[in-house]
Amino acid sequence: MSELSHHAGPPQPNDRDDISVLELISVVVRRWRILAVTAAISVGLGLGYALMTPPAFTATTSFVPEAQSQRGLPSGLAGIAASFGVSIGTEGSQSPRFYAEIVKSREILAQTLQTRYATRRSTAGIGDSTTLLGLLALGGRSYADSLGRGLSTLGRLIAVGIDNQTSIVRVSVDSRDPDLAAAVANRLVDCVNDFNAKTRQTKARTRRVFVEARIADSEQQLRGAEEQLKTFYQRNRSWEQSPELRVEEGRFRRQVDIRQEVLLTLRREYEVARIEEVNDTPVITVIDPAVPPLEKSKPKRAFLLLLALSVG
Repeated sequence: MSELSHHAGPPQPNDRDDISVLELISVVVRRWRILAVTAAISVGLGLGYALMTPPAFTATTSFVPEAQSQRGLPSGLAGIAASFGVSIGTEGSQSPRFYAEIVKSREILAQTLQTRYATRRSTAGIGDSTTLLGLLALGGRSYADSLGRGLSTLGRLIAVGIDNQTSIVRVSVDSRDPDLAAAVANRLVDCVNDFNAKTRQTKARTRRVFVEARIADSEQQLRGAEEQLKTFYQRNRSWEQSPELRVEEGRFRRQVDIRQEVLLTLRREYEVARIEEVNDTPVITVIDPAVPPLEKSKPKRAFLLLLALSVG
C-alpha cells in the first residue's frame, strides 16, 4: 500500500504537456467547422479590404543640404557627431533635420497645394491642369477651410526620412496617380530650395544694403569736408604765414583724411558683402529626382491575406 501511494504522485511535466497537446488536438477535431468558418470569414474580410482599398503609388526624391562648418571646430568631430544623429559645427538652419521640418511646414505645403499639375483625370470640373487642392477635392465651407483640410491631408501623404550618417533627406509622396506623386515630390523640393535661398539671402542682403547706405552717407560727409577745406583755402590764401590758420587748416585736412579712410573701409566691406551675398546662398543638391513609380506601394494584398489568415 505504501509503494502504491509512493508511485501515485502528481503528474510529471512531460505528462502534462502530452495531455495538453492531446486536449488541443481533441478541441480542433471537435470544432474544426468553427475554426474553418472563422478563418474563412477573416480571409474574406481581409480580401475585401484589399480589393476595396484603392492602389497607391509612392514617389521618392532625395537631396542633401550644403553644410558649412563653423570656424574653429574640427571637421572630424562634426562627422563623428553626425553618425550619432547629433549636428554640431553647423548652424541649425543648415542641418538635415531643419530641412525635414521645412518640407512639412505650412508655407511649403500651401505652395505645393496651390501649384497646378497635369492630370489624366477628365471628370467634370477638372481640366488638364489644376491645383493639387482641386485634385484632392476635399470640399470645405470656404477657401480657408478647404486649404486647412488640404494641409492636413497632404501632411499625411508625405513621409520624410533622414540619414544621419550621410545627411541625406528623403521625401516620399503617396498618390493614386504615379505621375502626380512624382510631380508633387519634386515640387516640394523646389519649394524648399526657393524658401531656403530667399531666407538665407535676406541676411546677406541686409548687410549689403546697410553697407551701401553707409557708403552714400560717407560720400556726402566727405564732400562736405572737402568743401570746407576748399572754402578755407579760398578765404585764406596766405594761411601758411599765420599759426592760427595753420592749425585750422590741419583740422580741416584731418577731417578730409578721416572721411576718405572711412569711405575706403566701407567700400572694401561692400565688396565683401556682395561676395558673401552670393556665397551665403545655401543650396540643396538633389541626388535622385522623383520619377513616376511603376508598381504600387500599397495595399500589399498578399501580406493582408496572410495577416487575416493568421488572425482567423
